[in-house]
Amino acid sequence: MEELKISKQNAIAAYVAGSEETKETLKKLFPDVDFSIKVTDRIKTWQDVMDALNMKESDINDMSKAINAFQVFNKRDKRCVKAFVKVLCIVKALNEGWELTKETYDKHECYFVYWIRKDGISGKHELQASSACAPGCVVARHGFGASIWDIVPRLAFKTLELAEYAVTQFPDIWREYYNNYEQDL
Repeated sequence: MEELKISKQNAIAAYVAGSEETKETLKKLFPDVDFSIKVTDRIKTWQDVMDALNMKESDINDMSKAINAFQVFNKRDKRCVKAFVKVLCIVKALNEGWELTKETYDKHECYFVYWIRKDGISGKHELQASSACAPGCVVARHGFGASIWDIVPRLAFKTLELAEYAVTQFPDIWREYYNNYEQDL
C-alpha cells in the first residue's frame, strides 16, 4: 500500500477548517497530534503566519514586485499596501477561517485594532484593540466635535484576545500599516 504523508501544520489547518466530522476523522488518523493547541501558541512569527496560510516567501516577493510595478503609487503608498497585505494575512491566520458577517458585526461580536495618538498628530501613539473602534478613517470636526470611524471589515477578529495578540505579537507590521506615511516626512 502506498503511504500518504501530510505535514503537522497541514493536518492542523485541515482540522481548523473542517467540519465536526472531519475533525473527528483527523483525530482518529493522527492520534499523536494535539489539535487543541491555541492559535496564539502556534503563531508567533511572520513565518508561522505564512505556514498557517500555506504561503512561501516567494509569494510575498511576487506580491512586492507587483505592487512596485504600480507607477501610480509613491514609495509610502507601496509600503502601506505591502503592510496591509501582511496585516490581512495575520488576521486570516489568527482567525482560523472565521470571517466577519453582518450578523456578527450587528451584534458587536467582533473586535478591531485601532491606534490612538497620545500627543497630537505626530506624537507618541499606541495600538489598541476594541469592539468599539476600528482601523480606518477618523474625521474630526471643529465646533462641538464629532468623529466618524469607518471600519475595515477584513481586519476584524473573532475575539478581543486575538486582536490584542495581533498588536502585541506583530507591532512592527501594524505600525508600518498605520504610520508609513510619517516615515518620509
